Amino acid sequence: MYLPGVSQADRATRTERCSGQVVIDSVEALDALLDRHPYLRDHPRFSQRYRDALLYLELMKMQKGAQIGVSIDELIERYGGSRENVRVWLLGERRPILVKMLITHELSRRKYEVSLSPEVHLHRVDPSRVYEAFKVVKTGDFVEIASAIERLHLSALDKSVLMVELRPYNYRGPHWFYRIAGIIRGNRREIEAILNQRLARRFGKDQVHKWYRIGVVTNRLYFWCQDTRTDYSNGSKSWLNLYKYEHFHFQPLSMKRLFVEEACRHLRLRRGELSKLVGQITDYPHKIPKDNSIMDFLFYRSIMHGGVLHFLLDIIGKPLKAIESHIASIGAGACGGGRILHPKFPSLEPFRTKVMGAMLSDGHLPPSRHPTYNERDSERRKQVMETFSKLGEIQIRIIKRGNDNTIFSFPVVVGRLLEKWGMPVGDKTILNPELPSYILQGSREVQCAYLAQLIPEEGCVTVIPEKNRIQLSWGRSLALDAGVKAKSYKFKPLISAVEKKFLHHFGTTTIEHYGDPDKQVQTRKLSWAELKRLTHSKDPEVVATAKRLKQCVHDYPCHLVEGEVSVCRGLGIKIAKRPTIINLYEKSGRVTVQWLAITRRTEDAIRWALLAPPDDQRKRGQLVEGLKRLSSLVEKVAARLREEGKECSWYLGTSFLA
Repeated sequence: MYLPGVSQADRATRTERCSGQVVIDSVEALDALLDRHPYLRDHPRFSQRYRDALLYLELMKMQKGAQIGVSIDELIERYGGSRENVRVWLLGERRPILVKMLITHELSRRKYEVSLSPEVHLHRVDPSRVYEAFKVVKTGDFVEIASAIERLHLSALDKSVLMVELRPYNYRGPHWFYRIAGIIRGNRREIEAILNQRLARRFGKDQVHKWYRIGVVTNRLYFWCQDTRTDYSNGSKSWLNLYKYEHFHFQPLSMKRLFVEEACRHLRLRRGELSKLVGQITDYPHKIPKDNSIMDFLFYRSIMHGGVLHFLLDIIGKPLKAIESHIASIGAGACGGGRILHPKFPSLEPFRTKVMGAMLSDGHLPPSRHPTYNERDSERRKQVMETFSKLGEIQIRIIKRGNDNTIFSFPVVVGRLLEKWGMPVGDKTILNPELPSYILQGSREVQCAYLAQLIPEEGCVTVIPEKNRIQLSWGRSLALDAGVKAKSYKFKPLISAVEKKFLHHFGTTTIEHYGDPDKQVQTRKLSWAELKRLTHSKDPEVVATAKRLKQCVHDYPCHLVEGEVSVCRGLGIKIAKRPTIINLYEKSGRVTVQWLAITRRTEDAIRWALLAPPDDQRKRGQLVEGLKRLSSLVEKVAARLREEGKECSWYLGTSFLA
């Protein structure tokens, strides 16, 4: 018989070691073998057979000259044996039935286990534990079966993949295992759901990031404790979950073959059997062919899905970093287009926050999932692309609009990644997205990393030397009426035709180009100051409409601004926010309000500068020049931060004013 992964010399050595004589010379040895083969206790005559075995052991001691203090007749009376049995045992013609069965079953076990590769033992649950877990399953009750699997998991919490053999290795073993295997195979999803409910109740919050999967192949139950986290930075599993449905392309193909074959050795499965298990235990996005030849395991194809890769890495016990050099790209598309070439898997934070800080401002994720980034400043574009390059060599398309407007178009694989990180799909102004919770409730490092991106993207540094004043501000727009997009976004207008007519009448006409000289958008702009003035008009209708419009703006805040102000507040930075302008776009019928957030005092701007200086050379330079004029106040704020236990300018890694 061929044993994958086991050399002839190793097989011979292990056969010699495991096929030696089974010695039962004490009650301890007898009980130890019974613990290993507990199903022998199920025989209706086990009690008498066990007493016969004890009598036999006492006779063997007596035969070897040991002084046991009792006669043979007394032993027969104590254990209830027959004189004929005693005679043949002493002559060595026969052994008690239980002793004989234990030796036979133990030799069968050794013969079977010697055929297993060393890797299998990393996952295999001892058959005695399997028997003890499932023996209470009297019927095909799903709850009882889930409870049995739960007990096996609790006895091996350090293993993420378990192999449970639901078949005896001896022909006289527990054949009811086959019935259990059949029940699980036919009702796998239902039992899996019950198992997850039970473990969720047991572990509570500690189980939130875990999902338990089961599959049955060749009468073996396979159990996978899947780590589903996508938001932690100390391991590679987050990247495997983020890229769960993406194509990983191996190079060279021989590495993919070795990788799959190693997983087969660990689970004692052929390639087709492993394919069948993958179809059960992972969220494989395609139907499994009848011949089980999934493309992930075709060695002339480079592709492997992220979910399958995650499962296989857990089987062999290796991190993603171990095979990173053999992954040529991630994503789809011919000739590398639309992929991330030579992918990297950086620590999630603050990388994710820096990316989202840029994309939540000047980025856009359309329904096609091809994200774009629009930035006029060439240095800022370069810096953002350097951040994205930590993912690998991204295949991007560059779109030029006018002389100074450049748009980067990213592949879909990046778009799906951004979506999982909380990037809204569609028009942010209409959708009014929340600030992602990992930023809003994140660590100080994460929040400072976000604020360091906010000013370069949406903000402004204002230095007023004559007043010794510095301000940091940023703005965002929010739709009150989506205009022609209302139907596609299912957006119910927050203002009526009366308010739109009001804006058309009182607004100032302007022409916007948005970086494209050939593009002209006519807009009616009404400042917030003018709207407040109109609330005191002599015309009652004007007053009523102005007040309704004003109330509407206050009742529908910009969620991003609200979240960003909350982050600043948590860092001790006081921010004032207010609407500044309401825009009516004549052609599209769209109405938006511009919100402005600004530091209340110079001390707040300095505090921001020391905790999260702008990640932009030009704006950081403006801020430094302003701070140099206020060195005493800067030192005062820095001292206060040190008292609070906050490290100044951690983002730069050096003293901010150096």
